Amino acid sequence: MDKEIPDRPKARRERGKARLQLLMAATDELVSERELDEISLQHIAERARVPISSVYHFFPNREAAFFQLARKYLQDFERLSEATLNRQPDSWQSYISERVMASADYCNAKPGVMRLLLGPYFFELRRDNVAGIFSVANARVSALNHFFRMPEVDDLADKVATAIALVDGIQSLSYAMHGKVTTHYAEESARAAVLYLRSFLPDVIPVQGTDNGY
Repeated sequence: MDKEIPDRPKARRERGKARLQLLMAATDELVSERELDEISLQHIAERARVPISSVYHFFPNREAAFFQLARKYLQDFERLSEATLNRQPDSWQSYISERVMASADYCNAKPGVMRLLLGPYFFELRRDNVAGIFSVANARVSALNHFFRMPEVDDLADKVATAIALVDGIQSLSYAMHGKVTTHYAEESARAAVLYLRSFLPDVIPVQGTDNGY
């Protein structure tokens, strides 16, 4: 009887995936504990308890590790948008405001998120994570369509992405001044997003399944 030949490429992929998750967890811990300039690939290797050569296999420099972690954080924001589909908001304005306040709470709860997405690497990471930002924007648009009978608006996801950029800029200013997203600046960023989107959306949009929106 022939012996079953193990799928070695698949096994290597699984090991590589597990190693990457280990490195991401180590980077996440370090970013939460230290300033970014105090972190090196050697620190990541030591925290993950793997040889430095294993780190270089995935990341040529620490910025590449930060970039990968920033992508994970943006995926978390996308999931935050998708996790609210079981509760009907009062209005599209309240939905946008609630999402902005929730993102501020998420940032304040995770120092690593603030250092990466609101700190000195803000513009570089946002530039390199455009696809992630648009994934968050598309998740917000999907939620709006789920809750409301949205009017036809050209490139609505682009406009929501612009609103997200406004929020990020205001919250980044708060982080630079206060080391966190204060309630005041969280509310200001929500107000900016809603006011911008009101340029394209009517004040009252009917709720799905109703004729008059009430």
